[in-house]
Amino acid sequence: MKIKRIIAILLTITVVMTMSAVPAFAGSLPFYSGETTAQFAEDNFVRNGDNNWTHDCVVFARMCLEAGGVPRDSSVKSYSSGGYGKYLVKNGYAEKFKLKVDSKGRVLVKGNEGKIAPGDLLVNYCLNPDCPKPAFHSSVIYGTQGGYWMQYHHSRSGHPGFGYCQTYSCSKCRAKKSQTIVYCYHIKSAQNGYTEYTTKVKGVKATRASYNKINVTWKKDKTANMGYNIYYNDHEKPFFRLAATVDANTTSYKYKVSDSDLYGHEIEFYVMPLKQAPDDDSAEVGLKSDTVSAYTTPSLPTEAKGKRLSSTSVKVTWKKGQGERGCKVEYRYGGSTKWYTAGKTTKGNYTIKDLKENKKVIIRLRPYNKNDGKFRYRDIGRLVVVR
Repeated sequence: MKIKRIIAILLTITVVMTMSAVPAFAGSLPFYSGETTAQFAEDNFVRNGDNNWTHDCVVFARMCLEAGGVPRDSSVKSYSSGGYGKYLVKNGYAEKFKLKVDSKGRVLVKGNEGKIAPGDLLVNYCLNPDCPKPAFHSSVIYGTQGGYWMQYHHSRSGHPGFGYCQTYSCSKCRAKKSQTIVYCYHIKSAQNGYTEYTTKVKGVKATRASYNKINVTWKKDKTANMGYNIYYNDHEKPFFRLAATVDANTTSYKYKVSDSDLYGHEIEFYVMPLKQAPDDDSAEVGLKSDTVSAYTTPSLPTEAKGKRLSSTSVKVTWKKGQGERGCKVEYRYGGSTKWYTAGKTTKGNYTIKDLKENKKVIIRLRPYNKNDGKFRYRDIGRLVVVR
């Protein structure tokens, strides 16, 4: 499936976090783009040195984070794993958090809320007091999968370039993985909640607009004088991506589902406000709104016709609606309000048998698409009457 990449100026993430405001810190990176960092890592990781990269895991992680917006100190040619983490903390770019792992040493989603996000730096630490170099193995957080956090890293050592965020046996003193821990250097971006502009857009809703569009609406906020950023997550990537930036007078956005394989797939959205900084023309970014979701359903069928085949059977035909994967055929008798299900079909016709003899029949065609293992029906149907 071809996915269109959007390189955003802001960090887009999938992370469970509290929505309370986090105080701004000197040197924080409000416009850091974790999406760009994660995508750069995906595009450039290596396995066993099988390309023209000659760098170690720290250089790879540094290049990824710089792609997302971490400033480079040109006076420092290289860092150790611990040294680059210290650089991020010292300059106010990140906070250091010890992460919770399961019995196999894998970093969990649950229990690490607000401590980790795509585009962050992960560093392993050895607890052996005699270890000559306790910080080792740097990697880049990519997203979540099945309740765990995933990573990309440079891999001349033989580890796969993509996998679970987890503890490893120490590469310096050979301590067992049970004697190591994992730290995350959590970037202080606006989307991670590090901002003095603590406005949160209210009234955000997502509803079906058409067979391939979802309408996102919100209440206008008077402080958002530079507009709004709308983010989406269709779960083709494990993080949110920027869908659009709109002006301050706009309070709605139509998101187009460009891939037909995603019709009926639940898509999540949130909105962030933008306001002009007091000292220049740059934008300040507020907090992200509550996350909402919606999915598309097909257009109603057209050219629907019904004809009687016998005293107890009728046939209905139709032209499929846009986005239709199939149709549920329902019917009721004239004078009754009780609907019966005749069946489902992926064709543009259906024959209903064993009806009451010569009774007027009202047929309802409810098109559907199917995604995530669920049938997504139109809430209304096309009616056909056969006398």
